[in-house]
Amino acid sequence: MARRTIDPGDWGDISAKKQSNGRWKATCRYRPWDGGELKPAGAWGATEEESKANLRRNVRDRLAHSDSEHEKITRDVRLSVLADLWLEEKALDPGCSAETLKQYRDEIEESADKRGDRAAIKIKPALGGYRWREAKSVVLDRHLKRLLELGYYEKAHRQKVILKGIMGLGARHLNVPNPMDNVARLRRAEERSGPRAADGATLTGLRSQMEDWLSGKAIPGTPAYRSGPKRSRLVLDASDLMLATGGRPGEVLAIRKVDCVPLDKDVDWTECRRWRVWFTGTIATDRETGKLYRKSKPKTKNSVGSVVVADFAVPTLIRLLAAAGDDPEAVLLTTRTGGLVSPRKLSGQLRKARGSNYAWVTPKTFRKTVGTRVKRKKGLDAAAEQLRHGSTVITERFYVDDPEDVADYTDALEEGWGGE
Repeated sequence: MARRTIDPGDWGDISAKKQSNGRWKATCRYRPWDGGELKPAGAWGATEEESKANLRRNVRDRLAHSDSEHEKITRDVRLSVLADLWLEEKALDPGCSAETLKQYRDEIEESADKRGDRAAIKIKPALGGYRWREAKSVVLDRHLKRLLELGYYEKAHRQKVILKGIMGLGARHLNVPNPMDNVARLRRAEERSGPRAADGATLTGLRSQMEDWLSGKAIPGTPAYRSGPKRSRLVLDASDLMLATGGRPGEVLAIRKVDCVPLDKDVDWTECRRWRVWFTGTIATDRETGKLYRKSKPKTKNSVGSVVVADFAVPTLIRLLAAAGDDPEAVLLTTRTGGLVSPRKLSGQLRKARGSNYAWVTPKTFRKTVGTRVKRKKGLDAAAEQLRHGSTVITERFYVDDPEDVADYTDALEEGWGGE
């Protein structure tokens, strides 16, 4: 009878023999996960069964030590375990920033913060109990559609990306197709209705409401200030600069004093009415310490550049420059204690200041508003340049809320049906 083939990560038949000292020795051969040559293994015990049990435990330990990840990824692995392994893999990827890794972790794991929303839908609580063989395409598809039904479009897209990575890790190790490949496509809100920019009336109303919020008044969706630290003007100042430049939140939060260049050469800088701002960095999180730092390059290579600040934000810029002191490297927008501000914190403050009347407004809305206004006045190429996009395709698809007016072609429609 032919000897059974031993697959990687497995061992052959175990035999045991009583030795001259009265103890039992069990032996077998096992094959490491790397698919190399068979290796011998042995273990002792007071009885035959004890020696075999000790040997099985020893071999498992050796295989786990040789490749613990392979041992864990089977068709019975739970998605909670697979998610942890995927996060470990992404942590080793130099192309995955600390901010991105934190966003992944926030979507996967339930928040430990007691102030967190316990009703928030996370991947582990929702899907972590499923085994790989149970997490079929229909299960994953149903989970994402549930998010869409609740109106969480961006969350659904983020979790789809994450689930594709998690299930892809299992698919690679098990040599099977990725179940996420058969999940229905999720169309972005922009693909359905186009980008939404704020018009003049919206901006006027929003700013007035944000001023009320800053003064401590109650606004729709946010109660009045009662106690604790006074509300910070940070969100208003950052909104001014985003609307005046089209900068991304992280880029605006990373503006230093040295990045601001006065264009009126014959007046003191405090009286200058024309300014150019350079975007040379963004706010990032250190992967090891979790602390914020100013990253010396923005989102893409095309993002490095400068724009002229719109006149309405010049007083805000001058006030921030004066408060920054004499250090040219000082960042303009900081916390009360002079620390850096993360884009996530800025978004959280905006959610409070915008209330329920402007719940659809996000920092990205300001960027879309800038792109839309420049496009209407100067054209699509100018809008792409203002937003520092490498292509007008991205600008037109995701940042311009400006339906085209069709030219007058009625002369081609006159014949027949009421025409001559």
